Amino acid sequence: MRKYFGTDGIRGVVNKALTQDLAFRCAASCGHILKQTNAKAKVIIGSDTRISKGLLTGAMISGFCYSGVNVIDIGVLPTPALAFLIDRMGADAGVMISASHNPYEYNGIKILTKGGIKLPDAKEEEIEALMDNFEEIKPAKDLGSLSYHHQAKDFYVEHIKQACEQDLSAFKVLIDCSNGATTYTAAEIFSDLDVRYDLFGHHPNGLNINDGCGSTHMEYLAQKITDSDADIGFAFDGDADRCLAVDRKGRVIEGDKIMAVIALYLKEQKRLKNNTLVATVMSNLGLIEKMNENGINVPCTKVGDRYVLEEMMDKDYSLGGENSGHIIFLEKATTGDGQLT
Repeated sequence: MRKYFGTDGIRGVVNKALTQDLAFRCAASCGHILKQTNAKAKVIIGSDTRISKGLLTGAMISGFCYSGVNVIDIGVLPTPALAFLIDRMGADAGVMISASHNPYEYNGIKILTKGGIKLPDAKEEEIEALMDNFEEIKPAKDLGSLSYHHQAKDFYVEHIKQACEQDLSAFKVLIDCSNGATTYTAAEIFSDLDVRYDLFGHHPNGLNINDGCGSTHMEYLAQKITDSDADIGFAFDGDADRCLAVDRKGRVIEGDKIMAVIALYLKEQKRLKNNTLVATVMSNLGLIEKMNENGINVPCTKVGDRYVLEEMMDKDYSLGGENSGHIIFLEKATTGDGQLT
């Protein structure tokens, strides 16, 4: 039984369940393990827009440097950007400081390894054991260094643009950034793809992430689109690993419907591996029936995109996700990515 890690890393109210000391011990413990296999281990670290990002990022940097691991701070970026950049920047792991769709009082620590893969339960338990026996970790003889690479965003933006297969210039789109991480990427991506768009929820102040906007408050975007001439609207959560939509009448298009559209499209193009869409036990029975009617198999995992990914990688499937809007295109990414969706 894990003590600190849940289904999506460590998460809690900052300065209560999630403290600076906890973050420091987590980083130092993770760094200690990394150093066992690579004496020159390197980690990248990013965050969303919460006011507590400085507190926790600083604590994590200190912990990694304490254990002799070099750290590159890549600034505010979506979680899927960090997952993509781990391999792109030759890092051994990546850490995302984010509590995803939760309000600003919360924050979290997501640790990803090479390939942008979330840690298995056993590795999280190993880190927890060191956190609770911190005296076993001695300060590194050669401390780790800190550097910054705030242009790393450009690598990710180009990755998303290259994934686009269609001419989107005919569409008018509304985009709700949830006052989160896509504030710094969405405009650049959609401008370069010649999309006509309007941005909302793109003025983060550290306190307004997911506040009445984003994928957990679809009523905001639904109202905006009924007052506009847009064709469709998309809403991300704070760290942009999920995406939901509204049609031109303001009706919410949840993750199951998005997955159904994509699965049918890929099957028609003969690009849906093994004619399978991986979902979770929380998906709607209607999704399963619709897919089965069209010759698409739908195995269901436990709730959590990590379990969806495990099933996809184990059985060589290419598409999977959750009704919450976490959708994984395994040929392009190993995490849910709202902007890719």
